[in-house]
Amino acid sequence: MQTNSDIYQAFIDKINTEFGGTFSISYEGYSFTPPANGVWLELKHFPNTGVDQSLASNTVLAQGLFQVTAKSRKEKGIMHIQNTCDLVAAEFPKNTVIAGTCRVSAVPWTLSPLTEDDRISVGLTIPYSE
Repeated sequence: MQTNSDIYQAFIDKINTEFGGTFSISYEGYSFTPPANGVWLELKHFPNTGVDQSLASNTVLAQGLFQVTAKSRKEKGIMHIQNTCDLVAAEFPKNTVIAGTCRVSAVPWTLSPLTEDDRISVGLTIPYSE
């Protein structure tokens, strides 16, 4: 059984390996200044209540969601942000190992675009479980 910290760190490591040279990446709890242009990624981890196997065991299987949000300034439209989400989703197909026995548990999906004053964002949800 992996801890939530182990799982999140493994996810961060995978994102950094695949996309760290291509995109600026924002993590919770760290200062981040978005680039003036181009796409950047924002990572969030939402662990859920684990699956408790039985009263006779202390084993609890981890499950939760990773949220990768692709963001960009408004001047470029939405397609390059959607394409970024597609690139990330392609690296995390169902059954991809995250850490130990923890795997992507379903096909990742994108959310509707959100428009803020100076940027547009599209979220990609990646579910996982042991």
